[in-house]
Amino acid sequence: MKFNFYNVFITKRVKDGKSEKYELTDRSFIKLVEHVENQTAKHKTQKISGKYYSMPRFTSISNSECIFWIGKFLDEKPFESSIGTNEIKQIEGDAYQPVICFYDETNKMLMVQSSVIGPRDGKIEDFFANYLKDGENYGIKLIRQKSQIGLDMINDQTEVTNVRLELKVRDLDVKKLFSKNGKDNSDNLLGSAIKKSVELARNSDIPVIEISLKKGRYKGNLNHNIISLIQLMNNDDVSLLNGKVDVKFPNGEKKRI
Repeated sequence: MKFNFYNVFITKRVKDGKSEKYELTDRSFIKLVEHVENQTAKHKTQKISGKYYSMPRFTSISNSECIFWIGKFLDEKPFESSIGTNEIKQIEGDAYQPVICFYDETNKMLMVQSSVIGPRDGKIEDFFANYLKDGENYGIKLIRQKSQIGLDMINDQTEVTNVRLELKVRDLDVKKLFSKNGKDNSDNLLGSAIKKSVELARNSDIPVIEISLKKGRYKGNLNHNIISLIQLMNNDDVSLLNGKVDVKFPNGEKKRI
């Protein structure tokens, strides 16, 4: 069983000049989960994007810790059988796939079971947002914790299959993006490519750009020089919304960094 780790916050919508943005608040998420638990079974079920989700189980561990399930009702029913027989039939009733969640209020840390067909982080956000009293001005934000696997683990034996960078144009200063320890590292091919993309995006009123480098059907590796250029970037820069590198290690194991 695998788990993904998130920091979870209740957010508040605020006006920033003519635009609006959501700021993180210190409001208690565990009280929101307890509020959902106190609803009837009917009111613990929500329709989101045409699918039904519910929170059927909740266990309080302490004032700051709890375990709960978030589940999704499936469109297709799986099959059931018994060992030693040839009889196979679709299950009766509604097919349902839950994920197990553990929440620690002290660290605002949410641990979510990884599932292929169960609820993802976006749907968990939407589910709990539906129980906020002022849903138009408040929301839920799950911030996935960074992988403990670093780019320094990529060597000549590591196959790099995909690199993707997502950047917010409004706050983007390429020199700051490639600045570490006060040194400007922006004079490189990746920096030049980002500058051109930003210029086009600003002229076209595009708020976010994505730079994606894929291996595709090419039999070789992506040139590892691109990794050294990414290592020059400031990971804490406000314009860097997302950065992902997909790799395959010599033993066949695949990881997303």
